[in-house]
Amino acid sequence: MVELVVAMVIIALVLMLLIGIQISALTSVTESRERQQATAFANEAIEQMRALPWNTLNRGLYTGFHSASGFDPLVTGGQLSVDGRTVNLINDATDLSEPVIPLYVDGASRFGSAGSHIQIRRDPSLAGVDFYVKSYVFAEGSAVGGESPAVGLAVVVEWFDRSGNDARTVLWSTAYRGGGCGDLSTQPFLGACQAFLESSATSGTVVTSVSAATIAELGVDAVPIPLTPDSGVDQYSISMRSAGVAATSTSQQATLVRGVLQYGGTTGVTNDPDAAPSEYGYALYELLATDNTAVAGDVPTNPADLVDSQGVTSEATRTVGHVGDHVRFRAQSDYRRGGVVDASSQESCMSGITAGTSCAIATMTNLANDTTGSGYIVVDIGPGNSPQVLRLSRRLAESGGNSDTAWAARFTDHAGTASTGCQTVGGAGCAAAGASRTMADLHIGTLLGSATWNGEAASGIARLEGRTGCSFYRDSVLVQRGAAQTDTVPTIDRCGQIRYWTGLGATGYSTLAVNASTDTIVYTAPVQWTNGTVTITATGQIQVSPGRHDAVGADATCNTEACAVTATAGNILFVVAYEVEWSSHHYVVTSVTTVNGASGAALYKAAPTPGGA
Repeated sequence: MVELVVAMVIIALVLMLLIGIQISALTSVTESRERQQATAFANEAIEQMRALPWNTLNRGLYTGFHSASGFDPLVTGGQLSVDGRTVNLINDATDLSEPVIPLYVDGASRFGSAGSHIQIRRDPSLAGVDFYVKSYVFAEGSAVGGESPAVGLAVVVEWFDRSGNDARTVLWSTAYRGGGCGDLSTQPFLGACQAFLESSATSGTVVTSVSAATIAELGVDAVPIPLTPDSGVDQYSISMRSAGVAATSTSQQATLVRGVLQYGGTTGVTNDPDAAPSEYGYALYELLATDNTAVAGDVPTNPADLVDSQGVTSEATRTVGHVGDHVRFRAQSDYRRGGVVDASSQESCMSGITAGTSCAIATMTNLANDTTGSGYIVVDIGPGNSPQVLRLSRRLAESGGNSDTAWAARFTDHAGTASTGCQTVGGAGCAAAGASRTMADLHIGTLLGSATWNGEAASGIARLEGRTGCSFYRDSVLVQRGAAQTDTVPTIDRCGQIRYWTGLGATGYSTLAVNASTDTIVYTAPVQWTNGTVTITATGQIQVSPGRHDAVGADATCNTEACAVTATAGNILFVVAYEVEWSSHHYVVTSVTTVNGASGAALYKAAPTPGGA
């Protein structure tokens, strides 16, 4: 019995020790969370002060903050004394019409009396703990021109911990006025005194995507079906995008220009939202140049041209799949076209731009080869080695005509020309950019060989091509903004025509002229083809959007608000539905081809007024 009692006493003592340790640990965790929360409140208050306009922050606390806060015990005689440090507070603010959290608040605020510099904060997860967040601004630094270039910031957070003891955390920081330009009534510090100019341009691309779905009958929604059911991974859509070029120019204290060439590619998408698309191609090449000699090792002032005369030979961008045994899809981009990228702050990169003007240009030429210079999605119909080929979409290459150009420049000492814009250069200068593209014929819904749509539409469902005034379809834009170009209207040009099957007239084709103002929707007449096993019925819709531009900036001097403009030559959309029937198969293949127009943007923001006036 004695042994049992002794054992129980020992166990009780051990359990009491364990309970004490556990309580101590919980207390330590709680106190750690409280201190972490206090530090978060202090950091928040510091950042709130840093975000205040300088002319507000520089006035410091409200003149009567001491009495409004209930006489902060850390403040005596206009000085803050905490953790062995004493500083002279700034309290010249007299306007209480608007709260300036965390420095002082109006009487309607939940934080306390009017003009108080103390906020009472509470973390809902720490029930019963109030954090008193006290914010201060004090004098720091030497006066320059009668005004200090910097002020000190301090935040003290106090609370009672779970043991009833006083707890405190203190943060110190400094805010600088800076020595540049800006409006100190609206900005927390002064910034760069230079104007900001930016321009960019992109040549258009051709994008075709294809998907399939069951026929919707009796009000039942169509169900997507895979285009490649036997490829290992079902792809529910495939797409092709042609190659394109772009250029940008960004300038404030220094100018950075960039030319970009991106080859086309193909993409396959499954019905799994978590699966990444299977992509082939899309290789991107860029060249940068700057007039900032301080970074010459990273971005040269005059790098050598980037030349690729044969394209990306290692990226044969091809996707092959089929629905059943009789319909097989193939997609390929124009991945072998050659291109050149040039960027320099010293040498002229194109006609109309004088040497010494920072500029970048990217160009891409035609490759007269149907297998590596064309972008297309086609369908092979029928088994065997010689199926019937249907071009859902293909931009030709054999006849030439494909070229893409995009450029951007910052004009300072030398003016541009009518073809580049910025013909007047004054003040901070001018930024301009342009893009142009010519395109060989684009075929939509064409049967190859001697096959036709049951004797009709021998040239396919639709074609985008040149017309009088342009041998090939073309479009272009030119944008500019600068001290003398605050509201200059962009130049937008487009020339071409669309021939589409209507079954009317002498040829059965109608013609739609495409220009910068075209805005039209037309429909093709139904056509049908069969080889006795597979029957395809097709009908299409064509939509042409006009060229447009949007200007932003109500300030005529571009001082308080940037003057900006965007422009596009307009897009062309071909949507064709192919109803496919054979054996027990019955579904619709939808082909969407978008001809994206050339586009550009330019922006000018005048330099801020020196001295913060």
